[in-house]
Amino acid sequence: MSNILTPISLWSNFDVSLDIKAEIKSEVISQGVKIEKITFLGRDTGNGRVKIAAAFASEPQTPVAGTVLIMPDSTQTIDEGLLKFIVKHGYAALMVDYRGEWEDCAFHTEYPENIAYANTAKCGRRKDYVDTNAQQTSWYEWAGVGLYARKYIIERTGSDNIALLGLRDGGEIVWKMGVAEQFSCIVPVCAAGWKAYAGVSKYLSKEISFDEERYRFIGGIDSQAYAPYVRCPVLMLCSTNAERFDYDRAYDTFSRINATYITGSAISYSVRGNSSVGAKSVSDMFLFLDKHLKKRQVFIPRPAEVSVEVDESSNLIAKITPDNQGVVEECNVYLSEDSMDSALRDWLVCPLQKKTEENVQTFFLNIYEKTSTIFVLCKPVPDEKLQRVLERAVLKKAGREEDFLVIQQERSKKKIMLRDIYYIEIRGRIVDVHAAEGVFSYYERMGALERALTEKGFSRCHKSFLVNLRYVSVFNKQQVTLDNGGKIPVAKRRYDAFSTDVLTYMRGNGGIL
Repeated sequence: MSNILTPISLWSNFDVSLDIKAEIKSEVISQGVKIEKITFLGRDTGNGRVKIAAAFASEPQTPVAGTVLIMPDSTQTIDEGLLKFIVKHGYAALMVDYRGEWEDCAFHTEYPENIAYANTAKCGRRKDYVDTNAQQTSWYEWAGVGLYARKYIIERTGSDNIALLGLRDGGEIVWKMGVAEQFSCIVPVCAAGWKAYAGVSKYLSKEISFDEERYRFIGGIDSQAYAPYVRCPVLMLCSTNAERFDYDRAYDTFSRINATYITGSAISYSVRGNSSVGAKSVSDMFLFLDKHLKKRQVFIPRPAEVSVEVDESSNLIAKITPDNQGVVEECNVYLSEDSMDSALRDWLVCPLQKKTEENVQTFFLNIYEKTSTIFVLCKPVPDEKLQRVLERAVLKKAGREEDFLVIQQERSKKKIMLRDIYYIEIRGRIVDVHAAEGVFSYYERMGALERALTEKGFSRCHKSFLVNLRYVSVFNKQQVTLDNGGKIPVAKRRYDAFSTDVLTYMRGNGGIL
């Protein structure tokens, strides 16, 4: 496939060395906050430089711990109310206009004619498609505006202690900026990528057919491709029932954040938010900013432990065990049934069954007898363990079981669910099954395993390795990188077949990096 740029190759040569020539255009003090409207120059497009419009807000004579750089939605411009809100929490703030020309708006960013498509009103196909390469898109120009805004902050404040806050399309932009340059942390709001899959349910079993243009978009623009390469902690603020944001796939993006920063990152959901986040999520955001800009000791809990059981009356019960190092302020479980369209789900609060002294809470999951699919959210939201155990419980209730592998260990047999296996390695006649629970060894022939598991989402990338395709994050002709950070070699003669298997799986299940 030609002209596919990755998050690394797209931004490796972006030039932020040019003089920005900043000018203050106006200044006003409102409610104790000084707001300056400023302009500065951005990148050279070959037909002139971008002239960026922005507003810088601060409290005069008050020391600040860091600066929040705000990227609004692509149809919005500078919001002085939001600037004041950020400043009142002890930060300086810079908000840029990147939407460009707009009716009845005189103060806006000016783009040279050869990149007129950077104006939101003139995007055409350059926002939703990558017809040539990712450099010739609105997203590239918008992120470029943000990178020069970062330079302005550093030159003005003398510090690179900067957090990124992006709203909707602005959130998609901060994923890109968080790979291109170093920030203290990033906060994308209702932004997790997967735009190439717009209108397609994550749970659709039908295989999706993509052409080269779609792969160019996924590889260079979609935010899930950027998550493995971010260079700072991330707080994802998500809203359910949003038409432009597929929260079903949000955790898929979160889980791809690289191992260096995933432990300091978090994801939060606002139920029935309809593209907005609630007060609790906003409070979480300021705690996150305090941790990374003010360097305060803020506790970020581990994901809750979740188990789901079927009781003697065939009812589903969810048990939530939070991180015992923190104090649980709120824990709710929400349930929705049989709606593949995430924007239309009717979320119901599950009744609390009981709560122990250790803060372990049990909830009833009341579903109708004929329900075929359930969706569950937990606040605080745990990792994907909730989704896994729920799927198992529903299958058990329906009298079905997931695929599993039975291995012989000494005088006992062990069942390992296929979805919990990362990869299988052969050493002579000894097979090592690398799974979520650990590594299990037994005697078997790799050929027999390959024949049994090829139709179950596994592929052999090397004579000694059989990989579960659901965990493939990045691959090339030398190695495969898994979602858990594991690296597996790829044999040269097996690369073409393995690549075909991965792409086929991804088309039907989401994502390509």
